[in-house]
Amino acid sequence: MKVYAYYVFDETMSKIFHQYKEAHDQVLGLIFLHPISCFDKRFNGKTIVCIPSSDEKIQERGFLTLNKILEGSKLPQIEVLHKEGTSKQSLRTAVQRTQVQDEIVLYAPLLAEDKELMLFDDIVTTGSTMAASYKKLSSIARSLTCVCIAIHPIFLEKSQKASVFYRKK
Repeated sequence: MKVYAYYVFDETMSKIFHQYKEAHDQVLGLIFLHPISCFDKRFNGKTIVCIPSSDEKIQERGFLTLNKILEGSKLPQIEVLHKEGTSKQSLRTAVQRTQVQDEIVLYAPLLAEDKELMLFDDIVTTGSTMAASYKKLSSIARSLTCVCIAIHPIFLEKSQKASVFYRKK
C-alpha cells in the first residue's frame, strides 16, 4: 500500500486540524485541497472512497469532515465503508491501532467492484485505518490509490511506501 500525501503532519497542521474538526471551523475544510480542480485533474478517473468516521464522531462534530474537504470536487464518491468502533485513533496505543481492521466494515461491495478507487483520509499516522480499508477493497477494485492531506512522520519513518507531493503553482 503506497500512500500519497500533500503535507507532512506537524504542530501547525495539528492546530489547523484541531480547529477544523474539534472547533467545527468548517470553512477550513476548503483550504486543504485548494484549488480543488488541481486535485480533480491529478486523480481524474478515480472514484473516491472516504475513510469512515464512527457514527458517534460524526454526530459530535455535526458534519462529515472528509466530505467537506472534498466539497466542490467533480470526482464521483461512493460510501461503501463503515466504522463500527467509537474510540478515537489518536487516543489508542500502537497495538490498539492495529486492531482497527475489525472495526472497518465493507457494506456495499457491488458499488466498488471493478472501479478505479481512491481511498481518501485527512491524516495518516500509523496507517492502520488506511491499511484496514485498503484490505477490504483491494480484492474487488480494479485499482486502489491511497491519498491523504497530511502524513505523520511516524508513518514516513516506518514505511518506504509513502510519498509527499506538493502542488506546483
